Amino acid sequence: MKSMSSLAVLLLALIPFVIISGCDDTSSSCAEPFADCEGICTDLMTDNNNCGECGNICNSWEECTSGNCKLVCSDNQTECNGECVNLLTDSRYCSDNGSCGTPCDDGYICNGSGVCELTCQNGLTDCNGECVNLLTDSRYCSSDDNCGAPCDDGYICNGSGVCE
Repeated sequence: MKSMSSLAVLLLALIPFVIISGCDDTSSSCAEPFADCEGICTDLMTDNNNCGECGNICNSWEECTSGNCKLVCSDNQTECNGECVNLLTDSRYCSDNGSCGTPCDDGYICNGSGVCELTCQNGLTDCNGECVNLLTDSRYCSSDDNCGAPCDDGYICNGSGVCE
């Protein structure tokens, strides 16, 4: 009788291991959705080291979901074409509505609010959607940073923002 009670105690001690590991307590096989991966019962639906099948390891930026490695983006990013991007600043996917937008045209940047905005090189100013040098462009001649008025016929902008 004593050996029978020892066996019962041993079996009772193993029950938590069997339940936690997902292994079938009547054999060495694992219960669905678990699989035997190198002797360990593994949930192939959620295990990043055995995703969908034993040995299929998800990348560090992925998470095993329903047996597939899925891209996981941080809170301020959105998945667009298999990569995480910030729609408010990424000129390739610029958008203010939360969906992958369209690329900004050349010379434009995504302005931080999800809108493509003209960006002019140093020394140039945005005048009516065009980057111009106010010191030399006779259409917008000005010595300050504001788009000026065009020079009168026969006059040119002299390089100092003055029509002469």
